[in-house]
Amino acid sequence: MGFTLAQHPRLSVLELDNCCLSQVAQCHIVAGIISNRWVPMKVMYGFRAGPPMVAIGALEIMAQHMSNEECFRLRRDIQMKTLLKWMENNRASQTENPSFLT
Repeated sequence: MGFTLAQHPRLSVLELDNCCLSQVAQCHIVAGIISNRWVPMKVMYGFRAGPPMVAIGALEIMAQHMSNEECFRLRRDIQMKTLLKWMENNRASQTENPSFLT
């Protein structure tokens, strides 16, 4: 299920009501959701996303009491900042060593 969530091209709402999911299952689901860079999850029902996100190291412990939407937004912000930093570092290294990649 985690792989499916990570690869789904349009899924932005997930309803898992009336499900009995173990903590491991919740961690797999959350890992799949935050791995999908193309379609960010906006709404999820069925369990709180904060505790599994903290368990897998995706969020700081202080975020475990946030709503699911807040957790997803915070995680997206973290991912975007990381991506921006990576792009800036690559741009800087290409400027310093232009012949390195050719």
